[in-house]
Amino acid sequence: MKKILVIGLCGESVFLNTDHFNEEDETIIATSKHIEPGGKGFNQCVALKRLSNHEVHFLTKVGNDYYKNVCKKFLLKEKIKPHFIINKDVPTAYASIITNKEGTSRITVYSGASSTLCIEDIKKYESLISKMDLVLIQLELGIDIVNYILDLCNKNHIKVVLNPAPVGENIDFNILLKADVLTPNSQEAKIIFKFNDSSNIEEIINSVKNKTNKLVIITLGSLGALIVNNNYAELIEAKKNTPLDTTGAGDVFNGAFVSKYVLNTDLKESVIFANKAAGYSVTKKYVMQAIPKLADIE
Repeated sequence: MKKILVIGLCGESVFLNTDHFNEEDETIIATSKHIEPGGKGFNQCVALKRLSNHEVHFLTKVGNDYYKNVCKKFLLKEKIKPHFIINKDVPTAYASIITNKEGTSRITVYSGASSTLCIEDIKKYESLISKMDLVLIQLELGIDIVNYILDLCNKNHIKVVLNPAPVGENIDFNILLKADVLTPNSQEAKIIFKFNDSSNIEEIINSVKNKTNKLVIITLGSLGALIVNNNYAELIEAKKNTPLDTTGAGDVFNGAFVSKYVLNTDLKESVIFANKAAGYSVTKKYVMQAIPKLADIE
């Protein structure tokens, strides 16, 4: 059993299912509504805990409101140790997820109190961070905080997996390289490593190797995941599933991968496991009820 800290956003997620996405100025009627706690970091830590026996901690910043209590109660039920920083002036984060009949989603996030997380907040948890075997973070935190966490973990010889999402065009690549592992999806990788939509797998591999020798795992949806590491590169294909809802699949992949990677499990085996977990999740609606447990994957 390892100690793992996930630092990220959490809040209220509202899901609306529709026949199709609306065009400009078009009003459409949702066929269903569902509310649950969520956020990239939140999703990842729940997946990590359900798929392992590790001691999982979650650090976030929330408002002093009803949904703070909902998120905390959910984490405790999952046997995750919550560390909540409270902002009394800004509400907890909120996300709207619209999913069409093909299972594709469009997501809009209001970061709320999570966006006020600052370096001074992180400094108060340096003692906690120093006890971890691995830290999992995303770019929802803001690049200055990500940079500070990476420097702190490198100083204390703690592994860091960075899921660079969401990523902007002007991202500082040198900061990203401080992580032990980068786990972008195809669109994020395209921005970071400067390849085109038409690039084939070999061209993508070359684009990554030309910029870094760090471990990079690019999630490619139904195609699987591409591992690029020093002189090794391989596409690990995923089992073909008919997606019902793809929301959160990348977060499930990250949680599942970390659960194995922290144990120094064979890299290919770790990605195969993560592919299976993410593939399982897309066959079910929403996120929390779609995140598998270890027994589901076994």
